[in-house]
Amino acid sequence: LRCMSGEAARRSPTADRILRAAAELISLRGYSATSTREIAAAVGVEQPALYKHLSSKKEILAALVRLALE
Repeated sequence: LRCMSGEAARRSPTADRILRAAAELISLRGYSATSTREIAAAVGVEQPALYKHLSSKKEILAALVRLALE
């Protein structure tokens, strides 16, 4: 088992779902072509709900990069 970083341990289950959906969409379409609205739809939440968990599309990308580097 990998030990979770402090950041990963603090993320909510919804934030984890957002990151998984974002990773899939960005890998298929690219960062610029993926909207937060599409990410929200993939998770099954309204777009404003994303910002409760991650403050911006840039923060989503930064979280994905940090996860990849763990």
